[in-house]
Amino acid sequence: MNNRQVDIMIDLQNTSVPITGIELARKYGVSIRTIRNDIKIIEEAAIKADATFIKKQNVGMQIISSSPLTKFIDERKGLNDYIRFELSEQRFLLLAYFLLNDQPITIDELASTFDISKGTVVSRITDLKKVLSESSIRIKGIKNKGYFFIHDGTEILNIVDVLTKEIGIARLNNLFFNSNNIFFEEKTLIKISEVESILQEELLCSNSNPFLFRFWLGYIIKRAYIHDHKSLSSTKKAKSSTKILNVISQVQKRADIVFDENDINILRFCLLNYT
Repeated sequence: MNNRQVDIMIDLQNTSVPITGIELARKYGVSIRTIRNDIKIIEEAAIKADATFIKKQNVGMQIISSSPLTKFIDERKGLNDYIRFELSEQRFLLLAYFLLNDQPITIDELASTFDISKGTVVSRITDLKKVLSESSIRIKGIKNKGYFFIHDGTEILNIVDVLTKEIGIARLNNLFFNSNNIFFEEKTLIKISEVESILQEELLCSNSNPFLFRFWLGYIIKRAYIHDHKSLSSTKKAKSSTKILNVISQVQKRADIVFDENDINILRFCLLNYT
């Protein structure tokens, strides 16, 4: 859960009367769609905490719990120290957030997620655009919708590789793979570990760059969940050794996950460069 979602959860528990989605959208300066997405996560968290989530159409929402949900305050996902990070770290964290989200992102959403002002968000986006200006990768803003991240699979791999070399691997691992991170859900973290184990077993080797290997695994796994590919992807078009193609096929079967052609190319790149 990010900071806004935790705050909304606390609001829903502390209120004496139900709160509507429109009221929450106004209070937090985000769209109704964003609030709906937040509520799904909050409802699941409340149920896990043995609280009762009340939702009545045209009336509002409320959380009833015998004890305060204070643990969520201590377990907030977010980057409260984002503004104190080095500029190179800020660039990569922002790029990663765009890359790992498959829908437009608004200034309000970024400000809430990173716990910074809207002005700082605009400044950092401008800076990131300059860094990407010599590539074909673009951050495109569309009025009333948000920002889109436009890239091709090959070039972004090299950009990420360059940006992460300026940051310590231990720091990156802590930001992206702890249980309270803002980038990967728990089910994705579990699947990353599962796929990583299968790959190590199949290839009998270790990773030369554990962070980037796991980061790209997380990316393609998250994409597979979002797009819900229905049939096992073919690896015939990928230009690589038969062994790597067979390994990728085994990963899909054993991990019960389906990759599209772009995902397969990214995984192939990781196997060739990080193992």
